[in-house]
Amino acid sequence: MKAFFVPILLIIILGTISYAIASDTITSKVEDASKSNVLAMSMYCNLLMGNVSSKALEKVTGDALTSYYESFYKQESDEGNELWRNAKTDLLQTSASVNYIYGYHIIPEKGEPITSSSEKLDKDTYSGFVESEEGKIITGQNIKKGWFGYHSWIDEELSISTDRYALSFVQKFLNVNTYLILDIKM
Repeated sequence: MKAFFVPILLIIILGTISYAIASDTITSKVEDASKSNVLAMSMYCNLLMGNVSSKALEKVTGDALTSYYESFYKQESDEGNELWRNAKTDLLQTSASVNYIYGYHIIPEKGEPITSSSEKLDKDTYSGFVESEEGKIITGQNIKKGWFGYHSWIDEELSISTDRYALSFVQKFLNVNTYLILDIKM
């Protein structure tokens, strides 16, 4: 009878050892896969954020926007209107070609604001923006560019739901008090 328990005991020991080894291996593989997924997502987010930052800098230094907001905003001439239309078209094309940009807004101290929203911004948009919570942070700390989780003043003015975008990137124009805001969808 004791001889019968020896193989059963050995089978139980073998099963326990096999279970422990398999459990450790599976846990290790799941941890490695999770780390790889987090690293890949981190790399994707870094790439996306870098692309948005580069695109914003390209826009605020490019001719289409800077020509209007740095000098022609004060002209009611055909040339001033043409530059404003070119700036609006340039932003529309950027938004259409970059699939993770949900929307855009230009908040100028002088000149006509531009937005992708169906609502319009008033000419005194700049003063409202700089008095808002995020505007005070940007202007008070002299932030040239940065990532924000929301822009509640713009959302309220344009009736934009905060669940329509995940992040916003703000880029100040180099020579004028004008801000380009890109909303990122995820």
